[in-house]
Amino acid sequence: MKNKLNNLIKKSGITQYQLAIFLNIDKNHLSKIKKGEIDISLDLIQKLSNLFCVPMDYFTNKENDNYTPLNLKNIKTEDLKTIADINKIFLDLKCMVEILNKDKLK
Repeated sequence: MKNKLNNLIKKSGITQYQLAIFLNIDKNHLSKIKKGEIDISLDLIQKLSNLFCVPMDYFTNKENDNYTPLNLKNIKTEDLKTIADINKIFLDLKCMVEILNKDKLK
């Protein structure tokens, strides 16, 4: 979990400050999550999933380590929620398409 989160943060260019604000936690709490010192709540996993546009099981699945997130380096902190909302719509649509395709195979 911590390696995948750290990789997403590094590759996306988001700052720890921006991510802490987006997650509505303080930087100390985020730092402990990044180090694997404390468990992360399901709510925070959902927020991270939406922001980085990865399925929630990305953080627990040992596969898919090579994901490249959207470049958030020059994004304003106040725009992160909008980006996460758009990504959630995409993830939901992707899931619906997968379900429909499975039904067609039956």
